[in-house]
Amino acid sequence: MIQRYRTGSSHLATVATQLTKSGRYSEALEVLGRIEGLLTDDPRLAAVAAQCWLGLGEPARAVEILRQATLGAPQNPVLQTNLALAALAGADSDPSLLDLALEAALRAVEIDPSSRQTRLALARALVANGRSQEAVVEYRRAFESDARDPVAVIRAAHRLIAESHLSEARELLELVAGTHPERASVWAGLARIEEISGNEAEAERLLALAAAAKVQDAGDLAAATGSYAMDTSDS
Repeated sequence: MIQRYRTGSSHLATVATQLTKSGRYSEALEVLGRIEGLLTDDPRLAAVAAQCWLGLGEPARAVEILRQATLGAPQNPVLQTNLALAALAGADSDPSLLDLALEAALRAVEIDPSSRQTRLALARALVANGRSQEAVVEYRRAFESDARDPVAVIRAAHRLIAESHLSEARELLELVAGTHPERASVWAGLARIEEISGNEAEAERLLALAAAAKVQDAGDLAAATGSYAMDTSDS
């Protein structure tokens, strides 16, 4: 039984976000549902609710919440970005959502071309729509906007490897390797590309570099390549 919470939007978002992070999605939705219309009026709450429906395995519900929210705030890049990610999550069961994902991602970049998150979402939508070379351009732009944080681009490269886009994955990993040679995930990804390509000797050399790397993140990043985390920041 959930206790009665204050009805302020900010407090609700905080409580629901905490529940969502704990995987208590149904409870979080119960909290969010206490004020009618709030999910479409508050971008942060819409994002939290969408994350809950994704966690419950119902991406169509996430898409609908975000679609309604964007109607009320069509110039909000965070909402458009989250709509793109939710549509991508649902595209496995409903391929028609791929068009919506790309449309929303393109709209987000149009509204805020300087945002790293919008570029990353657009790149994922491009890959899903079979436009991997264009996606690499967007991943590169996202990385160059803040080269201090390579995690999203490394994850993208691992996704590309899993989807057999080897040349695109190599380009991204070599880009990151220039500034972050300390990350095992970079060398492990490159080694996997060489292994798939039948270059066993080169794969072994790269695996040795991965083993000697200071940041042993290969397992963590490779395991997290399929997530669709909503941006729940204030906007």
